[in-house]
Amino acid sequence: MVLEDGLGAVTVDAIAARANVSTRTFFNYFPTKEHAVVGLRRPHLDPATRQAFLDAPQDGQLLKRTTRLLLAVARTASGSALSRTRRRDIFDRHPELVRHRTESFRETEAIVTEIVTDRIALVIGHEPDEPHVRMLISMASAALTFAATNDPTFILRDDVDGILDDAVDLLREVVQKS
Repeated sequence: MVLEDGLGAVTVDAIAARANVSTRTFFNYFPTKEHAVVGLRRPHLDPATRQAFLDAPQDGQLLKRTTRLLLAVARTASGSALSRTRRRDIFDRHPELVRHRTESFRETEAIVTEIVTDRIALVIGHEPDEPHVRMLISMASAALTFAATNDPTFILRDDVDGILDDAVDLLREVVQKS
């Protein structure tokens, strides 16, 4: 509706009517019209993915695994590829809504930070230094952002492990040469 009529023309009543629900039901799912328009759900980490991350071998690939985990959790918030495509169009036309995506990614990073902290603690036998974990998450986020902006089809693809690995390898190369 927003892509057809513009953000200002779309009301909660119109969204609820299109979804065939009451406005009361609408507010059970979304606190505002903008949240519904953006369509981002709360990110989450699947228990099996969490366990696989914790059980992964200690082979020097924590940054690559963290980058993949960041993407997996971020995708739980963003819905289908079609929704992601429409969302990108909405953000292009209504940049004031981008802050919702930023907030969602902060939640994603918090989830990943917790599991990465748990993983490192398992390996070293005590809680890791918080700045080290934050730097690891920042590097994984940078690699993910680079991959997504370097390949316009990235967000729509399922086969992204190689692309993410290449981005992490480039990040390591750049850091080593700096």
